[in-house]
Amino acid sequence: MNSLNKSILSFIKKDCIAEFGTEKGMKIYTDTSVMLTELLENADFRNSNAVEKHLRYYILPEIAFYRAMQKNGVEKEKAYLFLHKELQKTAIKAGKKISIFTILPYFFFIAKWIIKKTMAYYFPKTGWKTEWKVDDKKELAMNIHSCLYLETFTQYGCPEICKATCDTDITTYDSLAPKMIFVRTKTLSTGGDCCDFRFLNGDKK
Repeated sequence: MNSLNKSILSFIKKDCIAEFGTEKGMKIYTDTSVMLTELLENADFRNSNAVEKHLRYYILPEIAFYRAMQKNGVEKEKAYLFLHKELQKTAIKAGKKISIFTILPYFFFIAKWIIKKTMAYYFPKTGWKTEWKVDDKKELAMNIHSCLYLETFTQYGCPEICKATCDTDITTYDSLAPKMIFVRTKTLSTGGDCCDFRFLNGDKK
């Protein structure tokens, strides 16, 4: 089974060919798939289904793609920018899907409930250290003090690509405006002491 086809980057073959030409694009795609298989064979899922999902679907495919581009002569900066561009496509798509629900009455309170449940199940202590700051009718806020993404990217020698992932948060959550306003002032990936997440009730602004 091609693990790449089950990942967030399942669509990259066509884009690689369009960006780098047929021969080089196919080589990058093939190398990404091979590298991902190797990374998965040695991955530590920490006995956590949630950690395994993040590594399989997001983190390791991004590392493999980034490495494969550089292996095939793509300069580091260009490889980062192309990875960022591809991840933004996924964020725009995700944003369009969730924005549909902003028409629901009491959307802010429904979204708050979903966010808290998602954090509890999909972002466990085995991969993240989360500090809840505010939870009221005007705002939901939390700080992330340690993150599986930055930890893993750093472990594999490419901490710089974490920002590309962090930027998808902004693109995705901005789609919820004006019902819910997403505010971020710092991230671990850009040298901050935490990643701050603030979700403001647009009806209370």
